[in-house]
Amino acid sequence: PLWTSAHTTQFTKLGWNYLPVGDAAGILPEGGTYVTIASSDLSDFTIVIETLTGRCMYHDGCFHTKTPQEVQHLEFQLSDNLTAAARGRDLEVWVTNASHWFRRLEDLRVDEGIVRI
Repeated sequence: PLWTSAHTTQFTKLGWNYLPVGDAAGILPEGGTYVTIASSDLSDFTIVIETLTGRCMYHDGCFHTKTPQEVQHLEFQLSDNLTAAARGRDLEVWVTNASHWFRRLEDLRVDEGIVRI
C-alpha cells in the first residue's frame, strides 16, 4: 500500500485535486485506469495510468472488469487549461513494472493538446 501511494504522491503537490471522471479520468480500453491530478489553477498536472497486472484486486471488490493482456497505445485529449500548462515543456514519463520501479522513460511532447503514449 505504501508504494502504491508513492506512485501518485511523488508526482503531485499538497492541495492538488483529482479531476472528474469522464473529463480527465476513466477506464482504459484494454484494461486499467487513468486519473489526472492538478493544481487548483490547472497550471500544473500529472496523469497516472495503471494496469495492475499480476496479483491485484481484479474482480474482487475493484471496479476493473478487464485484465490487460498487452501493451496499450493511448491517446489523451487535454483540456485547454492543461494544454496551456504543458505548452513549451515536455511531460515526464515514469514506469513501474515487475522488473523495475520508478524508471524514467523518454519525455513526451503535447501535440495540439494530444498526448500519445
